[in-house]
Amino acid sequence: MLKSRTLIALCKTVSLPGKGKIMGNKLLVLLAIGAISVAAFLACDNNRTPGTEPGNGSGSETPTPDLPRDQSETINMSYGQRTSTAIVQGTMTNEQWKGVADMIENLIDDSLNGSFTGDQDQVMDAFDRDGGVIFNVVIDPEGEFIDFKVIGNNIYIALSTINYNNIVLSIVEVVLERDLVAQSITQGASG
Repeated sequence: MLKSRTLIALCKTVSLPGKGKIMGNKLLVLLAIGAISVAAFLACDNNRTPGTEPGNGSGSETPTPDLPRDQSETINMSYGQRTSTAIVQGTMTNEQWKGVADMIENLIDDSLNGSFTGDQDQVMDAFDRDGGVIFNVVIDPEGEFIDFKVIGNNIYIALSTINYNNIVLSIVEVVLERDLVAQSITQGASG
């Protein structure tokens, strides 16, 4: 690409027979307009809307694919006068993540305030102790577990098996595991 000084020098040296400087100045103006037009055209390509890619030549743009990423949301639960929170997290696309935390929150609330026959206070205690409970939603557990597994305060649950029974059973397992740990600590201290 020619620099502007080169263009000016080129235009000044161009002289057409019988037209003199007037034609040279017109040529300079035309070349300047052309250079500005090319620069504007090239700059327009950089003003593409973020998150889009060029379309199929029809002037349309297509959205960037929804890629899996770490997702996390805090959910609230209540029983009687008690309230507590838990964390729901997973690695999935925005579309897959949509509504997962709400579904778990609603299932927990239904179980605590509905047909759950266990000790709801123990369940709330489990959510309140040692950083609460973390639901790790897994798209494909790849043989690690079928419906859910519990390790400490972490509940790993398959996205495809989130339902009332699995939520209740996983919470009960957290409560039982914490009670067993607490009992062994108490027994060890007294023995």
